[in-house]
Amino acid sequence: MFLDLSSNFYAMILGALIMLGVYHFFMFLQNKKKLYLYYSLYALTFSIYLLERLPDDPFQLHLINPAIQFLTFAFYVLFARHLLETKKQSKLLDSILKHSKNFLYALTVLFLVLTIFFPNEVQHKIYFYVIPVFIILCVFIYGLIFRIKGPDVFYFLVGSLIYFATAVVSFVSTPTSGAISEAYLYKQGIHPLLPMYVGVMIENLVFAVLVGNKTKRVEVQKITAEKNIEIAHQKNVNLLKEQELISIDAIIEGQEIERRKVADELHDDLGSLLATIKLHFENIKNQKTDTALATVQTLLDEAYTKIRGIAHTKNAGVIANQGLLPALEKMATAVSATNKMTVEIFEFGLKEKLQNSLELTIFRIIQELISNAIKHADATTVTIQLTDHNDTLNIIVEDNGKGFKFSKEYKNKGIGLTNIEKRIENLEGNFTIDSILGKGTTILIDLPL
Repeated sequence: MFLDLSSNFYAMILGALIMLGVYHFFMFLQNKKKLYLYYSLYALTFSIYLLERLPDDPFQLHLINPAIQFLTFAFYVLFARHLLETKKQSKLLDSILKHSKNFLYALTVLFLVLTIFFPNEVQHKIYFYVIPVFIILCVFIYGLIFRIKGPDVFYFLVGSLIYFATAVVSFVSTPTSGAISEAYLYKQGIHPLLPMYVGVMIENLVFAVLVGNKTKRVEVQKITAEKNIEIAHQKNVNLLKEQELISIDAIIEGQEIERRKVADELHDDLGSLLATIKLHFENIKNQKTDTALATVQTLLDEAYTKIRGIAHTKNAGVIANQGLLPALEKMATAVSATNKMTVEIFEFGLKEKLQNSLELTIFRIIQELISNAIKHADATTVTIQLTDHNDTLNIIVEDNGKGFKFSKEYKNKGIGLTNIEKRIENLEGNFTIDSILGKGTTILIDLPL
């Protein structure tokens, strides 16, 4: 069994090696990863080398035996560089491996040329001069590999050194070297090439596992990197949203302060002035009756009333302490007093005051929607429902107006829907418009609390 290279034992090793090479070549065709290609080429060229060792050598491969060996070692170096990532690990090692690969290619070509122009004995004689140098170079390279780090280094060295040791045993037992008696090995029932065959199988099984593990590890790293990029992107998006919300809150706060300032100035300065003018006209009136004066007094009374109304709007702002609902109810009362539109407010579970900036934003959104209903919808009734679902505030603004066909073009016609949608988006809420021509419009808003 162990004496005949054509036995089932050696055939199984050769068959397994060919299968590994073909399998990894198809894996390369599927995912284009060079690690599969380099290992496949190494396994397949090694298979060709073992085919030459068959007793009858059906393909006459013994004529190019040295060239096949050096080509196999060249693919082995390519595989090692890619598996161990020597470009990252060690520039010296990577440079030596790169030059070794080129040297092996040159030897392959050299021995092919020798095969054409010289007898087979010539290339074998040169081959046995080259091999010791090659073995010394391998020992030096393995010494450098021992110094680098990585998840695959240890197992790569284990597989490689097992084959290296068994190949040396088989090499020194050949008739040419004569270091170990070939007759002695035959007497023990061992073919001189048995150690190398065993070493080949162990090495290639280790390499196949390393290829699978590295590929899986690279895929996991890729997925992790993509997730990290996605997380970082989402963090940036959230940060930008937070900054935008802060900016919006600052703008709204500034607007409210400015409104208060204007209201105070109207009330304290202009209001007082008009009240003084009114007293003067009353004095004139007591002295002399004049229709024109009466008219002027009426106009002044009307102007003063309007100014007081403007000044009092500062108390309708949501920044004031009364909160969202009182502000909405005051607005509804003011709109309903025109007798052109009735606004009704319904609240469900909204007992506690919300954050001031959020209440202000909600108030401005509803104010804009009521303004749209007045200007564009020709509605006579508007209902506003606010429902607190603990973690979500649901707002429904519904009118019985003429409705409209919603589209992007319509949204951009200056009726404030873009601003409303932007505010709701910054609050990470949902904004839905349901409108049918002739049947009114319903606005649905969901805001996280």
